[in-house]
Amino acid sequence: MDGAAGYEVDGKLVASPEIAGSGRPEVRTVDAFGQRSAPVRVEERPNDDGWRRAVGGWLDDFDDTFFARRYHLSAREGCVNPSSGSNGRLVLDMPCGNDTAVLRARTLLRLDESPELGRVVVVTDAAGPRGKLVLDLVPGTPDRLGPIPPADAVRVVVDDSVAPGTRGAGVLHRFETVLTDNGVRVLQDGTQIAALPVVPRWREASVLIGVTPLAGYPGRVEIDAVGISGSRGPEDEVVDVPVVAGTLRVLEPEEAAPGIGVARAPLRGVPSARLRATVRLGDGGDLNAAVAQLGSAKVPLRPMVSGWTATEGTELTLTGDLPAELLTTDGPDALTPFGLCRARHRPR
Repeated sequence: MDGAAGYEVDGKLVASPEIAGSGRPEVRTVDAFGQRSAPVRVEERPNDDGWRRAVGGWLDDFDDTFFARRYHLSAREGCVNPSSGSNGRLVLDMPCGNDTAVLRARTLLRLDESPELGRVVVVTDAAGPRGKLVLDLVPGTPDRLGPIPPADAVRVVVDDSVAPGTRGAGVLHRFETVLTDNGVRVLQDGTQIAALPVVPRWREASVLIGVTPLAGYPGRVEIDAVGISGSRGPEDEVVDVPVVAGTLRVLEPEEAAPGIGVARAPLRGVPSARLRATVRLGDGGDLNAAVAQLGSAKVPLRPMVSGWTATEGTELTLTGDLPAELLTTDGPDALTPFGLCRARHRPR
């Protein structure tokens, strides 16, 4: 209501008339002088399950604890902590402040041939006041895209600039990105809030869900459900083991890697392993010929996505297959050194 300084919901003063819960609360507007309006009974938002049928693919209600089998979490270690809430939701606690978590679903979005090509649904409270939800759809399997996505990516951003004033703190909303043969529509709880004149040229893509908590310390985001059309779930079982390189920057070819290594225990006896590293490019950065050094082995790295614009701030996910000699059951306990470096020429 225009002129309202706050609201009184069942006798409690709040900043927004929208609250989590059930029933029909009594709401009054309160102005700057403390004057209250006549009470209004607010209807509970209907629980529309039609979106589940519209997805026609993979649905995740976070009803089990095997989170890492379904998503790769890209975030500062220790600053983004996933857990299962008592209400059956994924809870991302962010105690460090000013953090963003990016979930890459291991299930790919696969487009159909009908007028509606595909749909991705996220039910979350991330897009509340001064929070943000970023949905990236991109060919390949990068872990982050950074501020400048590749040209063929589809990026949807929902924050205070999109349908402002319609989201309350701590309240879940359903955000649907619908890809059609004449553009992309963005829905909030079934109502269109944005449109993009973009038709993807690819037929399948990774789904990256980036969430930034509401302003405050510490931060917290809840995700209640994710739906991705065209696929029934992850096809390969993958185990992620986080590692930290000996240096937090990419070394030049003539630089010696620091004498810091990583444990080889996760590699012992596995059928195959792949190193993934997401790096942020500095001014004039170029990683067209990058290698990872793990002990005496040097692993050529390649970008997970083509079509990047190599400008300052770009985040690029590189990957390389580890050689068989690193996967044996014998050998050293640690691989030293471990670092990322540029190469003068890409190894053949």
